[in-house]
Amino acid sequence: MGEAKEVSPVALRDPHKLAGRQVNQAVIAGLVAVLTLLSVLDANAVDDTSKPNILFVYVDDLGYEALNSYGGLDFSTPNLDQMAAEGIRFTRAYASGVCTPSRVSMHTGLYASRHQQTGVLPVHRGTKKIVDFQRMPTFAQRLRARGYRTTVTGKWQLGTLEIHPEHPRDSGFDSWCLWQIWKTNPESGRGEKTTRYWNPTFNQDGVIRNDIADSFGPDVLVDYAIDFMRQAQQADEPFLIVHNEMMPHWPVIQTPDDRAATPQREASLSGMVAYLDKLVKRLLDAVDELGIRENTYVVFMADNGTNEPDFANPKVGQPGERAHTRHTKFGNVNGGKFSVTDGGTHVPMIVWGPPAVPVGTICDDLVDVVDLFPTFCELSGAKSSDGLSLDGHSLVPQFHGRPGRSHAYTYGVVDSKEAVFNGQWRLKKTGELVDARNLPAEPIADEADGDARAARSELQDILDEHQSEKTSVTAAHSKPEKSNEAEARADAAEPTIAGDVAADIVVYGDGAGGVTAAVQAARMGKDVVLISDHHGHLGGLTSSGLGWTDIGNRAILGGLSREFYHRVYQHYQDDSAWVQQQRSEFPTRGQGAPTFDSSTQLASVFEPKVAEKVFQDMAAEAGVAILSGRIDQARGIQKHGTTITQLRLEDGRTIQGQMFIDASYEGDLMAAADVSFRMGRESNAEFDETHNGFTSTSHGNQITVRIDPYVIPGDRDSGLIRGVTNSNPNAPKTVAGAGDDRFQAYCYRLCLTDVPQNRITIEKPASYDEADFELVLRAAEAGKSAKYFKTSPIPNRKTDANNASGVSMDYIGMNYGIDEEGEPWNWATLTHRQRDALADRHAYWQLGLIWTIQNHSRVPEDVRRTWSKWGLSKDEFSDNEGVPYNLYVREARRMASPFVMTEAHCRNETPISDSIAMGAYTMDSHNVQRLVDNGSVKNEGDIQKPLRNKGPYPISYRAIVPPHDECTNLLVPWSLSSTHIAFGSIRMEPVFMCLGQAAATAAAQAIDADISVQDVPYDLLRKRLIEDGAQLEVAAADPTEQSATIGLNPDKLSGLVLDDEQAERSGTWTRSTRTGESLGLGYFHDGGLGNGQCSATYTARLPKRGRYEVRLAYTTHDNRATNVPVSIVHLNGTANVQVNQRQKPPIEGLFISLGQFEFSQQSQLTITNRDTDGHVILDGVQWLPVD
Repeated sequence: MGEAKEVSPVALRDPHKLAGRQVNQAVIAGLVAVLTLLSVLDANAVDDTSKPNILFVYVDDLGYEALNSYGGLDFSTPNLDQMAAEGIRFTRAYASGVCTPSRVSMHTGLYASRHQQTGVLPVHRGTKKIVDFQRMPTFAQRLRARGYRTTVTGKWQLGTLEIHPEHPRDSGFDSWCLWQIWKTNPESGRGEKTTRYWNPTFNQDGVIRNDIADSFGPDVLVDYAIDFMRQAQQADEPFLIVHNEMMPHWPVIQTPDDRAATPQREASLSGMVAYLDKLVKRLLDAVDELGIRENTYVVFMADNGTNEPDFANPKVGQPGERAHTRHTKFGNVNGGKFSVTDGGTHVPMIVWGPPAVPVGTICDDLVDVVDLFPTFCELSGAKSSDGLSLDGHSLVPQFHGRPGRSHAYTYGVVDSKEAVFNGQWRLKKTGELVDARNLPAEPIADEADGDARAARSELQDILDEHQSEKTSVTAAHSKPEKSNEAEARADAAEPTIAGDVAADIVVYGDGAGGVTAAVQAARMGKDVVLISDHHGHLGGLTSSGLGWTDIGNRAILGGLSREFYHRVYQHYQDDSAWVQQQRSEFPTRGQGAPTFDSSTQLASVFEPKVAEKVFQDMAAEAGVAILSGRIDQARGIQKHGTTITQLRLEDGRTIQGQMFIDASYEGDLMAAADVSFRMGRESNAEFDETHNGFTSTSHGNQITVRIDPYVIPGDRDSGLIRGVTNSNPNAPKTVAGAGDDRFQAYCYRLCLTDVPQNRITIEKPASYDEADFELVLRAAEAGKSAKYFKTSPIPNRKTDANNASGVSMDYIGMNYGIDEEGEPWNWATLTHRQRDALADRHAYWQLGLIWTIQNHSRVPEDVRRTWSKWGLSKDEFSDNEGVPYNLYVREARRMASPFVMTEAHCRNETPISDSIAMGAYTMDSHNVQRLVDNGSVKNEGDIQKPLRNKGPYPISYRAIVPPHDECTNLLVPWSLSSTHIAFGSIRMEPVFMCLGQAAATAAAQAIDADISVQDVPYDLLRKRLIEDGAQLEVAAADPTEQSATIGLNPDKLSGLVLDDEQAERSGTWTRSTRTGESLGLGYFHDGGLGNGQCSATYTARLPKRGRYEVRLAYTTHDNRATNVPVSIVHLNGTANVQVNQRQKPPIEGLFISLGQFEFSQQSQLTITNRDTDGHVILDGVQWLPVD
């Protein structure tokens, strides 16, 4: 191939202008005979003995607009443009809008209506389904029979190689080097999706390659293809290579060129396209270098359009510019993969090679991927018909610069979406007619235009023919396997009947986000049904005791969430709302915000019954229809392709809908719809995080007293006391950051009161077994007197009694386990009845714990007296004996979408361009297990990592959207796609409300446009959300909140600064804030214990060896210790310093110098509370280089 050069503008032609030509029908009739004769002559012109080589480069997710030779302006493709200048460029080539249908059409010459593979085959989930090429011949089979040496590389989305290892051979390929998408992990025994780019998993002729661990997958595949050409040349055999180039398919990654750049370039779609362009040049250069160009046809094509979310439009916000708009000399391109628009189906196609291919030719014929089967057969002299009725026709005449057949129409499909296109008009199955005469613009046709009406009639007939073909052709793949017995039974059940209820939008789950979703849908004019839990009470956790609001920053509140907290504020402005106390007696500060803020008219605290009343009012005013019930877990969802059509409840009632929203805490609808999900804790390595996975026993909510773990203290053989959930003696040695399947602990947010006339005395549970509370009793005997539960105040002398310490309300390690048959289970996998029973066990633990510390003789009398004043509230949950309706299911399933929210997103270190809501809370997980560490019971799993002044952060729309190949009319605002640690921040009830509103907005817009949820244009979604008051960007912080939570920004200080959260803490440290005085987001204190059990160690990795001044940050107060021990490990030993924290720090009112020391590139500083005489403050440390 020659050197890349800029193609003359003369060589460019608008690939769409031909669509507007009016051609005389008589001329067409006259041409038919000529074309037929030329076709025969051209067929005869192919030498039966020549057998030219064929190299087919099939690219993954690349629209025509990406190439400069097609007028593209966003990317650089000099080598592909040079290829076009030296060959033929087809301006109007089309395929289906997603990979598998296009690929099957390519292999078989059949449209998807006939081969019936209309969506993505879920090889990435280890499906047993397979595209059966024994029933439908492939061109590879024909060429192999003709004597060709055949191979295939790259992506094989046609069958799971681990299950069908000979599938490529059966499909016509002698050899292969393919990405094995699904592979069983030998350690866990579980199948998992593998990687294709860096450190790829490639299957070469049935064997996993072990020599490419540090390689870049696309480079490996090109090396393989070039070597295959060389071997075929040496053997003097014609070859067929189907090179399935995987780039630029998601995920967007750094290429070798990006990594080699100085400085390194960020991963981008443009970088991937540029590297793809470079790889094509390598292949063409190899053809030249091997001297085989004169007998080698190289065909370049893509399987579908560009994946829109991968491209961030730098012009977004300007008129006509959407978030993912691409740009050409002929206009803007919108739409992409997963759609049947021009942007989703219009692909590049270039032919290069022998002298018979005329140089610099442009072909405007309407061609399709189905044409490749007959074309390759004709080029090779193989039979293409042989009784087959193909949808494609040979392009050999066009390859040789002669007139050939142009399709009357092309047919595209993505799941249930279909469209036919005749070059001027596009008719979708939905009935929408698009005027395509001036592409890339695609306006809805004006059917007052007679041409439009005629086109509709013509194209509707064609579309109807494809509908009838679906039932007349044998399916292209085998019958779907039954994933479980329940699914198999469901297939044998009664035929589908009309639903008992029908709605535009069905919301499953009555949590706070479910209510806001339903209200938003109704306010947008949609018929909506909200499926409430069996108890029929709205609001989820927000109305089940979580009245001490977790939010982080109220600036994120917007739309319906802000309306909720405003309505609560208004309720408490009425004096009649204050029954058990005066408003003036109630604290003015809540969790980082005023309890009732007159400046914003927002409340941050409330009683459960008030929250439920607000939700009921909002739903009633909007006209939301509410049904009580729970999903049938065996056969709860009926789908057609990737579209949910019906939800079924336990009692057999059915609800039909166009769009579905899973607002349940467990993600039950999502799971029933067969959408992929993850559970437990990922490893830090999986998503390049630092706070996921195993946390060690040095974090918060730890057991601070020594508790012997054995039934007979000191006797290991006597067994472990109840509550120790991990008996493995090596558990504490688990590598920090290792992933597992454990769930963070649940609890009820009990609403307690100390008002006698409103108090229900907590009685000894009927099934009380002292052994169940041995852990509590030993803690009390060892000196634990405080923090058995929180007493966070809510109005009328009530509490939100959340977990407070290592032995408290959380029922740690009890929401997952191993059953009697050795099978793992967790809360999400249980039936509804099993969950009810386990919820009762949580209530037993919490009420039994409170009774124990109030009454048991082994608990010291002063401790019993302190806690005896608390009981359940008579006027809350009165129909449930004072116990909240909902257990706090902090985390269960999390959807596994292509986009995943991670720690980096929560800290604004990775940008998000499609924000639908904002989060701001600390990344927070409760403990997951109790184990034995150094002869004492310890907790593991607690993690509380603030955003370090980097919040609030946006939450991506992509995180609530399932994979396109799995479901196209479902949104998931709670069990969204995120890692465990990121979910720890996102999972706050105010954020849930915002996400619920966003989900409903997208659902309504998808209905209006008759598109999938994946295709909802973000610019339209954003516009409506903002109109409805949503907060989508980092706004200026609320000044009252800012001063209460953020002091001096550590990121703006000189030297190396570590905030309190970056210290490894042991013992009981309590989070606190003081206005404007702390470093960062507050500080920790030890509660003035002075017992030597609290310590914190900062480990600094200094930029270089040298002398540094070390400064300690703390906030001063009269209750501070005057003798805080601090030790500094330096190059020459350890320096011990005492700090008087009652004295105001002399440096900036926050720091005190501890001295200057010589360091290597690491330093450790430790603070303890040994024999201290007041509160010890843990705020931060600064290392300043000394010149």
